[in-house]
Amino acid sequence: MNGVVRSVSTFRESLSARGHNVFIFTHESEPDAHTEPFVFKYPAINISWPVETPLVFTFHTRYRDYSHYLPIPMEAIQELVRNSIDHWLINFLQRCHHIIVPTPGMRDILANDYGVQS
Repeated sequence: MNGVVRSVSTFRESLSARGHNVFIFTHESEPDAHTEPFVFKYPAINISWPVETPLVFTFHTRYRDYSHYLPIPMEAIQELVRNSIDHWLINFLQRCHHIIVPTPGMRDILANDYGVQS
């Protein structure tokens, strides 16, 4: 079990213990990451939340640091990819009701890079 799965499972257990119904929506790229009930895996998730349920996001990853996995070597294109990631993430974060971060460093990234304040 990796750190993200462990963290999400811990949040779920804590929220469930407080009487909340918790559903987890995730991508299916991590095989067998969740074997618990009420974990829904999709190849891609379009969060246009039609139900009146809070959208909670766990921010564990510095997504722009993964732009080099796109097999385009030119630095100008890589910067375009990083900027696109930032733009998408800012739009997504604005739709979240709550954002959970595992460390103060990730909280600082949200505040300094994406303008999210607690």
